[in-house]
Amino acid sequence: MGEWKGPGPWVRVEESDVLEAITGHGYMATYVVANSLRMRNPERYRHIKTSAVLARLKKLESSGQVRRVTDRRNPYERQLMWELVK
Repeated sequence: MGEWKGPGPWVRVEESDVLEAITGHGYMATYVVANSLRMRNPERYRHIKTSAVLARLKKLESSGQVRRVTDRRNPYERQLMWELVK
């Protein structure tokens, strides 16, 4: 095996991929959206950081496409949950 060369090139998280990952679910936590992207397109998003997904979700929130959800059943108070705006 060769030497590990790091996570590879910087990858932009596409809005359409994030929206597609959330579609069909009631709401999703930020880390679940990131994991969904990794599973849906491992060649592109294999080394994506959750913080990059969070930044894209915040941009989508400011444009009115997604919103933060407060779920009282969620045991983790600080965990951000997201849903599509209808």
